[in-house]
Amino acid sequence: MDNLTVTTWVNNESFCVSRYVISGPQTLCFPHYALMTCVEGTLKADETGVGIGESFLIPADSRVSFDGSATLMCTCEGPDGNPVYPA
Repeated sequence: MDNLTVTTWVNNESFCVSRYVISGPQTLCFPHYALMTCVEGTLKADETGVGIGESFLIPADSRVSFDGSATLMCTCEGPDGNPVYPA
C-alpha cells in the first residue's frame, strides 16, 4: 500500500499489536475495532487532528481517512489480528 508500512508483532486468535507508519493520504477499512495511539508525528484521522500521546478508537466496520505523517501503534481484536485493508 502506498504511504503505509505495517509491522505486526503479535497476531493470535484474540488480538494483534501492529505499528502503522503513515506517510501521506491513506484510507483504510476496519472490519474489527482498533485502538490507535500516535507515538511519532501528527496526522488527521477523518479531519480530526492526532498528535504524539493521543489515542482514538475506531469502531468495527469503519472506514478512516488519514492524512499526514505519523507512526501509530494499533491494538485490534482477532481472530487473526491485522484486519485493515485499503478502501
